Amino acid sequence: MVSRTLIQCTLFGLLAFAALAAIPDLNVPQCPKTASISKFQLSSGAGLPSEATTVAMCWQNSGLVVNVHTVDNYTYSPYTKCNENLFNADVIEMFVTADDLEHYYEFEVSPKGVAFVSTIVNPSGDCSKFRGDLAPCSIFRYSAAATSVGYDVHMELPWNLFASKSDLASGVVGKPKSLRANLFRIDVLRSGAKEYAAWSPNYKSPACFHVPRYFGVLNLV
Repeated sequence: MVSRTLIQCTLFGLLAFAALAAIPDLNVPQCPKTASISKFQLSSGAGLPSEATTVAMCWQNSGLVVNVHTVDNYTYSPYTKCNENLFNADVIEMFVTADDLEHYYEFEVSPKGVAFVSTIVNPSGDCSKFRGDLAPCSIFRYSAAATSVGYDVHMELPWNLFASKSDLASGVVGKPKSLRANLFRIDVLRSGAKEYAAWSPNYKSPACFHVPRYFGVLNLV
């Protein structure tokens, strides 16, 4: 008799394989037009989170503009300083790179408008052996504001963060054709439990966001 555990593992593996074949992509226009992400899923792939998250994106000459709208009936974030451990509370996270999935940025903004920034080196492509080095929060523009239903987060990521060394040396830094990225939300519920949601779920349980092969594609059209 085939065990229930074996069946569950097999189904989980098939779901993850199917997901890799369907990495999301988004055509991001020049501002003021926007492209929208209408819903997040639980990062484990086990359904929808209890509170909604939507995103609107566009690009301008200086960089990528990201606006995140949340529904949140209980907001918890005790942090007040750059590069504190925002990921232990309510937070919006964005992982993004031009094309190198072993090297990417991690940007976080809390409901109070506090930021966390790290440059990630992840040769394993998984959660086991990545390294993060803190970067100044001043390398991007960010803000957050409470709303009647939750909170909103605003981020502006400058193009120079994703430029090649040769482009930086020449002084010619422009919009790339595309980016690889994922967006995440950690939501602390009133009960104390946490929900981990993502634009592109990576099927990790317990949750871990550092699986860049699941990053979606942002086509900058």
